[in-house]
Amino acid sequence: MLSKTLDPVLRAAVLLAIVALAVSGVWSARGLYGDGAYFLLQILKTDGFWTTDPPRLFANLILQAPVVAALEAGVADLNGLIRLHSAALVVLPLAAWTGALLVLFRSRCFWLLVWAFAATYLDSGFFAAGEYNLTYAMAALCAAILVQDGPLRTGGVVVLVALAAALTRSYEATVFLGPLLCGASLVRLVRRDDASAVTRTGLGLAAVLFVVGAAVAAWSILSPSSPGNMAGAAAVKQVLRSPQVVYTCLMSIAVLVALVSRRPSSRRAALIGAAVLSVVFVAMPMLWLPPDMHYLSRAVAGLGLFGILLVTIVWRFSASLGWRPVAEPDAAVSGVALLLLGSLLIPFLVHTVGFRDWARTFESEVTTRTGRVPIEATAVYRGGLFEGYNWPWTNPALSVLLRAGPASAVIINPVVYRGWQPDEQAHALAPRFARREPLFR
Repeated sequence: MLSKTLDPVLRAAVLLAIVALAVSGVWSARGLYGDGAYFLLQILKTDGFWTTDPPRLFANLILQAPVVAALEAGVADLNGLIRLHSAALVVLPLAAWTGALLVLFRSRCFWLLVWAFAATYLDSGFFAAGEYNLTYAMAALCAAILVQDGPLRTGGVVVLVALAAALTRSYEATVFLGPLLCGASLVRLVRRDDASAVTRTGLGLAAVLFVVGAAVAAWSILSPSSPGNMAGAAAVKQVLRSPQVVYTCLMSIAVLVALVSRRPSSRRAALIGAAVLSVVFVAMPMLWLPPDMHYLSRAVAGLGLFGILLVTIVWRFSASLGWRPVAEPDAAVSGVALLLLGSLLIPFLVHTVGFRDWARTFESEVTTRTGRVPIEATAVYRGGLFEGYNWPWTNPALSVLLRAGPASAVIINPVVYRGWQPDEQAHALAPRFARREPLFR
């Protein structure tokens, strides 16, 4: 085990790293990346909630609630609404992850959840507009509540049931995360550590809701509203060939070796191997996951979260279920988890700064030009539909959000793009939305 002085310091450092992710996400307006610009524009045009996918309804309502509340309060400052939109998409999932880590802050399972966060969010979370980010974070918080030491408190059970209800319409990954969380809920019921009737009733209700969420997700998968998105989510082979995802898998194996092995030499070897791998990964940016691949990695990240939470649940309850418990987590487990977190944090933050620079250039192109401008004629275009921070179909929406007024330019999508794209003329915002200064300075 780590020393009693160093261990809490490192745990606090993990929480500070997540705070840095949240602050940088709002600072860079990362909520505008990818589909995020179009989503915000539709909320502003609708002047309320905008949803098109019933199986993801609750996740959409949660993520859109801050902006909708601001609109109801009469806020019309466009820059403020853009920042609030990014805060909702970035901060809310990270807040759920932080809550999960705080629940387990003094638990032996803490470092396993750090592993889960690094392998999940840092490999798929750059695309902030995805409902999967909130879904994975809520699932992690549910798991943290279920594996915490000692009997559950009433407040924790209330949060668990509320999260389980939200997960009934959040994202298709609940088709496998739901049964896992249901199983963990039933294990706590079987253990009888939670004696109060309220707690046991809450656990039973949460278990039922997790199954309902899995059923809704299964229905959505079998009858998808957007078959193209489902095909993209299933691009597992392409994602698994990505060097960063391979690196995450190798580091995860090192965590497992450090956790399961009873031989100190094997645990030391896992830590040393992970240290070497992390140095190589950080030193070679060509191995880093491109921003657009975060979206394609969403299904693999969800499956990874399932596996890590399964390991955590089995490890936590193995002794009480009559299985041979694995080794006590020691410095090797926390060391590998920290190496994975730190090494994946670097490219994530680099891309965050890169996106801000790209968006600032995009804003400059829009505000200094007029008319319809092909993206190929701008400084933000580097060739390819997804090169750099380009997104093939949302350029007109982003233009409307960042331009100084109706006379400013609208950047149109690449000529080679043949997918769905809405008419930029239909994107006009109501006159009440004003901008007094550039978003990026």
